Order: sequence, then C-alpha cells, then structure tokens
Amino acid sequence: MSTNIPTVGELFEHLQDQLQLQWVAGQSAASKTFTKPKDDQSVDIVSYFNPIHSSQVHLLDNAEMHYLQSLKGSVLENALHQLFSDTCLAVLINNGQQAMPEMQALADSRNIALFVSAIGGEALVDDLRYYLSRSLAEKLTLHGVFMEVISIGVLLT
Repeated sequence: MSTNIPTVGELFEHLQDQLQLQWVAGQSAASKTFTKPKDDQSVDIVSYFNPIHSSQVHLLDNAEMHYLQSLKGSVLENALHQLFSDTCLAVLINNGQQAMPEMQALADSRNIALFVSAIGGEALVDDLRYYLSRSLAEKLTLHGVFMEVISIGVLLT
C-alpha cells in the first residue's frame, strides 16, 4: 500500500485556480506535509477555527473574523497563538476578507501558510476535504480477474 502525502505547496498549486486562493504570508511553509489522522482521532484535517479541537487547516469565515477583529491586546494575541498552533499547517480566510497584519506576521514567524479566498466557506471545506482525503488515502493495487458468478461480482487474485 502506498500514499502520496501532499505538501502545503502542492495543495496550493492544485487548488489555486479552483478555489481562487492567494498566498499572503507564510510562504516558507510550502514544504510542510500533511499527516493522515490516526484511526482513534476524531479531528478533521480541515475545519473552522476551534481552539479546543485543532486541525491542520483552519478556516476563518465572517463570524470568526468579526470575533478576532473585536479582540484587543493580550486577548487577541492569545487567540491568534491558538489559531497558529503547532499542529496547524495553513489558515484560510474566505469570503474575500483581508488578513489582519498580526496574522501575517504570526504566519511568517511560525512558518504557517496564510491563504485568502473569495469563495464562501462550505465550498472550500468540501473541496479541501475531498482533495486531502483522496491524497492521504492508502492506495492498493491488486492484479486479478473480475468475474460475474450467478449475478455476484467476484475478484479472483
């Protein structure tokens, strides 16, 4: 069995046009690779920002951005440090919103990609999950003969 583990840069290259992605900060994260979640993990690879359950790609929609923009001082700093955690590889701001300067600085210093897209959240989540789940899925090639026996498909290897 084999898997083709994608990097952040490969994800950007494959989905840049489809998802209207712009890479605004953290370009040094291009070589970071995604990891397949273990069977006992209930964490998504892609999810909206949740400080309790971290994911490898955080999405920030209108509600999350309004919340972060309403924070000031050390509260904002703590929230951004949770967003740009060690397990995070990329942060994606959708609906054409602009990244806060503090986000850009933190993305560069923590080596985490910061993307912006004009597309809404659900389409991004669906496309990112589809791409990453297909890329991280184990692939197995079997040689054999497929036959139909009494209306039942049988694979002889």
